[in-house]
Amino acid sequence: MRVISALLGGIAFSSLAAVTYAVTAAPPLAGPGAPSANASTDEISQACSTLAKQLGEDKVHRQGILDYEYRQSVERSWNLQQSFYKPVCIVFPEETNDVVVAYQTIIENGLPYGVRSGSHGVAYGWCSTPGIFIDLQRMNKVEYDAKRGVAQLGPGNRWSRVYDILGEQNQTVIGGRVSDVGMGLMLNGGVSYISGEYGFASTNFVEVEVVLPTGQLVVATPTNKYKDLLWAMQTAGNSFGIVTQFTVKAHPLSTIDFLNEVKDPKAALTPTFDIINPPIGALVKPLAIFAFSYATPTPPPKIFDRLLNIPHISKDVRTRPYAGNGGMVHLWDGFGSIYGDAQSFRTQTHKLTKEVGRLALAASRNLTKTLGTDVDTFSLSYDHIFANTIAISNKQGGTPYGFKAEPTTCILYNVAYKAELPTERKQNVLKVFNEHVDSVPSTGKFPLYLPYSGADQNALQTYNNYDRFKSIKRKYDPKNFVQTHSGGPKFD
Repeated sequence: MRVISALLGGIAFSSLAAVTYAVTAAPPLAGPGAPSANASTDEISQACSTLAKQLGEDKVHRQGILDYEYRQSVERSWNLQQSFYKPVCIVFPEETNDVVVAYQTIIENGLPYGVRSGSHGVAYGWCSTPGIFIDLQRMNKVEYDAKRGVAQLGPGNRWSRVYDILGEQNQTVIGGRVSDVGMGLMLNGGVSYISGEYGFASTNFVEVEVVLPTGQLVVATPTNKYKDLLWAMQTAGNSFGIVTQFTVKAHPLSTIDFLNEVKDPKAALTPTFDIINPPIGALVKPLAIFAFSYATPTPPPKIFDRLLNIPHISKDVRTRPYAGNGGMVHLWDGFGSIYGDAQSFRTQTHKLTKEVGRLALAASRNLTKTLGTDVDTFSLSYDHIFANTIAISNKQGGTPYGFKAEPTTCILYNVAYKAELPTERKQNVLKVFNEHVDSVPSTGKFPLYLPYSGADQNALQTYNNYDRFKSIKRKYDPKNFVQTHSGGPKFD
């Protein structure tokens, strides 16, 4: 697996002549939900010039070999395939009004656009565009309001920064387990190490400030007239516009020390199996990693014995802070911050049995044997959502997923392959990947977890509360602007 700095790789120049983007003809590897609007480069360029005058040249960057911020934004995508699209310009908003102005310009002119928070969106084309790209990285406010017991978070943050700043005040929020991931996680549900006590990240919303696809800025809360919007946004990705601030419940920090049983709200377990090809593969393959935690300073005696009795090559078992240096939230830093490969996800939701677990692992091993060195890494993660997590979330209003309060496992399959492979070989990687994953039999009808899904899996349509969810979408995006002008999950 290669790590490519933001300074490497060429940026293709685009003529600003009046030609039409064939965005409806998505690139060969793009699945459903890729950008789909038509607009000429001249129209987009004129809008970029207008935005530069309104917002300032420092906030609007165009294609160019010497524009470092443009290049850094395009190339810093965890799925390197996203950088196929070269926006005519990139807007770097610093405050809410910047987003309002940019989005209203896009809407008024019917232009293709994309939005990014932390750059970990995997589905090809869902967070990139050949039109106007809005990169939220400068909107990185992190403030704790002790009187209200809430944290206010800008959409451009990554979880490492949020945890470390709030940790200085002995507080935390329900967020990502991989610290390099961004705030978009909260628009997908979001499972934390401490979700067993506090539910999904999204059910901890207090307020969400969002620019709707009509251009209107609103603040949605659980009690105001936009409460239906707040409920729907929890698992909608970018479907309801552009979020400019999250206000979420804050919780006191504790130290972390490992696992009891799945009924215990203080417990968390994420088994991950990695199959790694050379050059890393010369060191270890395959590799099984278990991240397990118990959210009290002193766990029950012998609580980890069954896990620690498994033969292993390395272990790091100790009481540690939740955030800060050496904290639990930084355990996966090395995985989420490795860039340079094309990535693809696929998922299944199960009431997990030993047989399903074995079949999933067998399919993974067969896949890597079939594809050989075209694949750098294949990862299989059994992401357990405990019944207590779902029950707490349901008490707080639930989510469009509509999970039942029973043990549920979302299996994440992740293949990383060489970004420079010829298109035909990439297509073969994805074909074989999908076939092997889909060979694992279903154990029932369950919602698919959106951020783990492949674009062709149509995760939104698997939600148990889909009809209500879709009606709210029609209410706040009556012209279906998001789906027709931006990449992202589709309702139909």
